[in-house]
Amino acid sequence: YAYFAAQLGVLPTQANDWGSDTIDQPVYDPNKEFYYLNPVGTEATIGANWDVQPGESYVIMVDGNLRVDNNIVVQSGGYLMWIVSGDVTISPSVVQMEGIYLINGLLTTESAGAGGDVALVVSGSVAAWDGVVLNRDLGAAGNSSPAEQFVYRPDLLLSMPRKVKTFVMQWREVPAGTFGN
Repeated sequence: YAYFAAQLGVLPTQANDWGSDTIDQPVYDPNKEFYYLNPVGTEATIGANWDVQPGESYVIMVDGNLRVDNNIVVQSGGYLMWIVSGDVTISPSVVQMEGIYLINGLLTTESAGAGGDVALVVSGSVAAWDGVVLNRDLGAAGNSSPAEQFVYRPDLLLSMPRKVKTFVMQWREVPAGTFGN
């Protein structure tokens, strides 16, 4: 999180782009490099379904925990990246999550219990530094199909905004004969 916050220019005094801890899909602004939310409560929540259209690009910085209660779809040619400093929890009602998810904490899928869950398909890439906890249970149907499925989407990596994929390297000349000292 800290690396991307510095890369994108998130300041300690950064203003929230949402007026509450509910994150609804904003109207697309091609001049906006990222959207930011530091939740006032314990976590931010995806308030409604997201549908990212071709040509739209969103980078969302959440300085805290994120709860996904709704489906997130990224059409071919669109881009969505979530960078979360805390944990991400996925509600048992969510069946589709698309995009790139970089999470400093845990990614956890919740279960409705008693084998009554629906399958979740995550299309894109997920990196959760503290781990992944998969709790969905399809009951007897789970013997023949996965409760959680992760599908790679290389188109998301190819359409990544330049500022997110820029590799910063410092070159420094050293006096002759001092390398390794």
